[in-house]
Amino acid sequence: MKKIYSLKMWLVAAMLTIAYSASAYDAVVDGIYYNLNADAATASVTHDGTNSETGTYSGEVTVPSEITVDEVKYAVTEIGDMAFANSSGLTSVVIPNSVTKFGIGAFYFCSALTNPTIPNSVAEIGMYAFFYCTGLTNIELPSSVTTIGQVAFAGCSNLATITIPNSVAEIGTAAFNGTPFYDSLEDGLVYLGTILYTYKGEMPENTQIEIKDGTTSIAGGAFQNCYESLISISLPSTLVKIGTSAFNGCSELKELEIPNSVVEIGDGAFGGTGLTSITIPKSVEKIGNNPFYSCKKLEKIIVESENTVYDSRNECNAIIETSTNALVSGCKNTVIPSGVTEICESAFTGCTGLTSINIPNTVTKIGRSAFSSCHGLSSITIPNSVTEIATSTFWNCI
Repeated sequence: MKKIYSLKMWLVAAMLTIAYSASAYDAVVDGIYYNLNADAATASVTHDGTNSETGTYSGEVTVPSEITVDEVKYAVTEIGDMAFANSSGLTSVVIPNSVTKFGIGAFYFCSALTNPTIPNSVAEIGMYAFFYCTGLTNIELPSSVTTIGQVAFAGCSNLATITIPNSVAEIGTAAFNGTPFYDSLEDGLVYLGTILYTYKGEMPENTQIEIKDGTTSIAGGAFQNCYESLISISLPSTLVKIGTSAFNGCSELKELEIPNSVVEIGDGAFGGTGLTSITIPKSVEKIGNNPFYSCKKLEKIIVESENTVYDSRNECNAIIETSTNALVSGCKNTVIPSGVTEICESAFTGCTGLTSINIPNTVTKIGRSAFSSCHGLSSITIPNSVTEIATSTFWNCI
């Protein structure tokens, strides 16, 4: 089993710890620490600033909707950055419906916290908000939530169910890394299936995911490495962006319809999936480095004829940027048409079924790693029109 945390994640975690120790507080009322905004008459729950390994709070904590400090009333509107962080003895918390935001790392490493009720006032769940809260088993997010930050629930290894309303417009990178989700699909909810890695046992097989209308962006790495578990996904008609490596490694994902609302597809978005064919809709205006790299079963690539930025001219089974005549992505059945001037970076990376290909004499440049890991490629003729071959072009062509 792979570890869920990248070096970048650990660096951010370290930065959060530094931020924790540097924070101060303005007031303490009934054992709860606050930062005050005098101009807005609002208060944010914080910690005592000691950076204790056991955090500031323990047991059951009830956050009031309002506090009085020096005869001035303050509405409690936020669980601030790192407020309950490292409070390993915190078992439950009651959150008032005056709170609109959970800050960065609000419940970071609260390992004993069990299933807090999130009121229908919270709009934002910040990055790392429930990071490594292993006591969580189910969470219901209210219809007020619009944003779930990066790695917000990462490492919650016992979080089996979660309901996400269609009000959520953005799910941050690796938001659910390390959480074993199961079906919680009901009207108006998003079923997120098994997302990324799990700690205990195998991921459930034959996971099917439906993301309902309202979601506009799937962040980079959101479903990365679902391996054999994810077999199908339904994308919403409101989706605009599919991030880098969003579905990378979902080897059993064999069918997918990209809705005609998507404008951007990131680098390697569907790399390593089991897709056999794909249609790029007319709405797509930006495609990163080969979004289908290492798709060993991919046989057919079609760009809708109404697309003004990309095409698949002459049924070439490739994505070509129309204005530059650069081939962005190909597959084992690609026939490079005459007129193509460049084979882009990673265009055929991991295309193990490719055994030979004809490069027309209009091509002048072959990009980095263009044919890397094409294990079945035994011969290739490069025309004398080519003036540039980048590094690693044929790396690992065994």
